[in-house]
Amino acid sequence: SVSISLKNHFRKYVIKIIKFLKLNENSLIVEIGSNDGILLRNFGKLKKNCIGIEPSKNIAKESEKYGIKIIKKFFNFNLTKNIKKKANLIIANNVFAHIPTINDTLKGLKNLLSKDGTINIEFPHLLNLLKFKQFDTIYHEHFFYFSLNSLIKIFNRHGLKIWNIEKINTHGGSLRIYASHKERVIKTDKSVINILEEEKKFGITNLNTYKNFQKIIEKNRKEIREFFNKKRILKQKICGFGAAAKSTTLINYCKIKNDEIMAMFDNSKNKYNKFIPGAKIPILKPTKSRLKDYDIIIIFAWNIKKEIMFFLKKLIDKDTEIGLFIPKLKILKLKK
Repeated sequence: SVSISLKNHFRKYVIKIIKFLKLNENSLIVEIGSNDGILLRNFGKLKKNCIGIEPSKNIAKESEKYGIKIIKKFFNFNLTKNIKKKANLIIANNVFAHIPTINDTLKGLKNLLSKDGTINIEFPHLLNLLKFKQFDTIYHEHFFYFSLNSLIKIFNRHGLKIWNIEKINTHGGSLRIYASHKERVIKTDKSVINILEEEKKFGITNLNTYKNFQKIIEKNRKEIREFFNKKRILKQKICGFGAAAKSTTLINYCKIKNDEIMAMFDNSKNKYNKFIPGAKIPILKPTKSRLKDYDIIIIFAWNIKKEIMFFLKKLIDKDTEIGLFIPKLKILKLKK
């Protein structure tokens, strides 16, 4: 809930899905990986029929403050046996890639879903990862990187079908899929065919696509290293903004040291006075007095770039440069 853009994204989603699926006070809504309740809190009077499944107990407590029922366990097939009512809507946003036991999860979704129920899953689209060089999103928490092509096969295996898809802007370009039981009579939207065609045209199932991606990323790393070597000679001071997991991937892959990026700023108080793993770059609260010491600020949480740049406008000098490394090295200045 630290991200304003994500809060707005989920609020708009809830308004839309209630209307689209005609959800009411008898509908059971289940969210897998409900986090701190950023999504479920928006269901208003329907909240009493919401269940969040969140194994992180400290984060689950935040959801409970909003009166949301939380099951503090990992989602799996056995867990669904203990939920007596079938779900009209099952939500799993930005969590599917984190689950190693994917077949057991699909089995659980199938078991929990009501006869006419809908599954909504949001996930970063593999096509965008490859197309926009988002190599920093490859890290320890992600077991899978999904294309629609692969996801349809997994769903089919478990008696589920994907019948509609929306493209959304979160996390560098994601897909929101709509799925139901195979036997449910519902027309498949042309969006499914269109995205499958996009993937085919791009070469999503071609091994050479991935070999070329590796070469491109190695070239990017070389450019980033040259950037830091040049700035060292010019004695320019550099800091980062956005202590997301993706920053750890990029910093360690590019062998960036803590005398090259001297601090990482973030708006999450839970990260203050901790460090970027591997590089030992300190994570600090952003203040005007601290930021004024730096010539360049690199935005690592590029997926919320607009939100960060709007925030920085109030704190930095007009001569401070803003840097981006994804999809390519770019330096710009904020317009005051």
